[in-house]
Amino acid sequence: MKRTIAIATLLFALCSASFAVIHFSLVAPQDVPEARTGVQDRPELKPLLDEFRAIIKARLSPLKLDDVAKTFGPKLATATNWWEYYGKRSGPELDQHPADLVLPIFAPQAMMVSGLHTGNPVGDKSHTDLHAAGDIGYVEFYYQLNGESVQNAAIYFRADGKFVPLKSTNDFSKRLDWDKGKLDAFKDWLDAHLVPVTDSNIPELRDLSLKMSEDQLKSHIEKHGLYAKKELQKERVSYWVLTPGGENVFVGFVAGKCMGIQRMQPIPKQLIKDQIGASEYRAWMAKRRPEPGGAGNRSQPSRSETNSTPGAAGTGR
Repeated sequence: MKRTIAIATLLFALCSASFAVIHFSLVAPQDVPEARTGVQDRPELKPLLDEFRAIIKARLSPLKLDDVAKTFGPKLATATNWWEYYGKRSGPELDQHPADLVLPIFAPQAMMVSGLHTGNPVGDKSHTDLHAAGDIGYVEFYYQLNGESVQNAAIYFRADGKFVPLKSTNDFSKRLDWDKGKLDAFKDWLDAHLVPVTDSNIPELRDLSLKMSEDQLKSHIEKHGLYAKKELQKERVSYWVLTPGGENVFVGFVAGKCMGIQRMQPIPKQLIKDQIGASEYRAWMAKRRPEPGGAGNRSQPSRSETNSTPGAAGTGR
């Protein structure tokens, strides 16, 4: 009997573990699958893939549901009920996509979202929303259980008169040039539509710039006595920077180059301690406190480093 219980427990654990992540394919309706497979390991694509992932991580994943709506406008399509409740299935993948949707050739062929979920459909608000990024492209957002936080996103482009579908590997060079131009246009669109950080009423954030280096950001953090949480993931580095008033931004770097600065929803002052932890908050405030007979010591703001963000899902080839 004990052995039966032990085996049942092991099988349950294995089955539960198998739902740790969900892998799903990204659609590429304009291209021949064999042609995409034939070019996916070209060295020219790696820096673009890194940039694709960095944009998702530093500029899209930190957004909340309200931020997405304010930036991108109404959703064009949605998928809910990921877990087949009551025999109805939707899942992370949308049933239909716009006819002019284009998956960049440097984008991964598949992505992941968390497979952890509740058995109560009322409490499971995971969903997928598709939004347009002007006439440049589309972004597909995959939300966590709470229905508010983004756990992953996919960037698509929009076909135009100069679009080159990848029908064979011979189309690679022309298509690569088109994709590069669209990626630059997409970044420009984000810069123009995401909430800026240069508001005059936030002096601690006013001097942040896409032209700054990582060392310059560190100096800025020290100068203003800000709280900063640094995260490392392969070639990518991101900082979550917080002011004592609750204003906060994400700043992302790839290979030392600043890839994005994104202002987030302010944190109410009374909730900052809970957000970063009581011990971190005390250490930060102690370093900001003026020394007797002199200026405050702001040379070493409180920082913490991690290798990954809890609950974040990645992209994969």
